[in-house]
Amino acid sequence: SEYREVITRLNYLNQLKGFGLITGQPGMGKTTAIRNWTKSLNQSSHKIVYISLSTLTVMEFYRMMALELGYEPAFRKHENFTIIQQAINRYVIEKRMTPVFILDEANYMRSGTLNDLKMLFNFDMDSINKAVIILSGLPALNNTLHLTAHEPLAQRIIMNYEMEPL
Repeated sequence: SEYREVITRLNYLNQLKGFGLITGQPGMGKTTAIRNWTKSLNQSSHKIVYISLSTLTVMEFYRMMALELGYEPAFRKHENFTIIQQAINRYVIEKRMTPVFILDEANYMRSGTLNDLKMLFNFDMDSINKAVIILSGLPALNNTLHLTAHEPLAQRIIMNYEMEPL
């Protein structure tokens, strides 16, 4: 039932687009559920970007995102920011694909990277969600997102689920 609930919530997130949060203790099956869900998606209408190396600096994170989207990363943060946003727009508008970003082990993400996530996925003054962004990690991630510094990101989370042990 836990697995079915996660899949149902991920399908809901896929319909709405935006930020989702899945937390749970180690070994609960968070990554397995997300992996199986991505396999069920139509690969011709979804671009899956999976990042599990969450201890990156902000600049390293931007460079990895650009690479995963198929673009040569730049050396300046603002240039990578533009590359990533333009790539997302190309997938959505030109290719009619939904970008799905899976940030696994997100509980280890640096504060600066979490702060930039909201800005990176800000399109048309926050009026449109163009991608699915899944943050997955240990329950400590909930505590991190409740900090005042991360309130803007926490407010954008439209699907939040904590997997319970059997």
